[in-house]
Amino acid sequence: MALCTSNKINVRADASFIRDNGDGSIARVMAYFHTPPQIVAVGHPLDIDSILADLNRQVENWNGRGSGLVIDRVLRFVVCINAYRPVHGSTFIRTPKWLKGKRCIINVENKTDRKCFIWSVLSSLYPPTSHPERVSRYIMYQDRVNVKGLEYPVPTKLIPLFEKITHQ
Repeated sequence: MALCTSNKINVRADASFIRDNGDGSIARVMAYFHTPPQIVAVGHPLDIDSILADLNRQVENWNGRGSGLVIDRVLRFVVCINAYRPVHGSTFIRTPKWLKGKRCIINVENKTDRKCFIWSVLSSLYPPTSHPERVSRYIMYQDRVNVKGLEYPVPTKLIPLFEKITHQ
């Protein structure tokens, strides 16, 4: 499996624990552990040490009440790798028919640029009387919105900047 630009990685482990009961019998107990997902991308490499530390912490917490159980073996160790695409602007995506039929969304068809965020803001501020999906209905208003410091597509982390500069 080829890794995408960003992935979410977590680990699941099933382990068998044993204890000598002192009378010649052995008690065997199963335990199941999992780590929270880690986002792995170009700027965020996989932190294996943190995964192992988390698993060790979970084993200690599970076994920390004086049960006398010791790990016998790990029966299953699964590394889950899932593609991760953080929420961000990109290119035009068609509105599903069932939603389009409700006439509750304006989806501006910006197929030639990456300014979908600005077009959506302008569609709210300056609603046209016809063809609200056309970029041409909003071009004349684009100078009325301060976009200083924004990059396209606008990442979600820059939306507070946009809100701040438009309320000055």
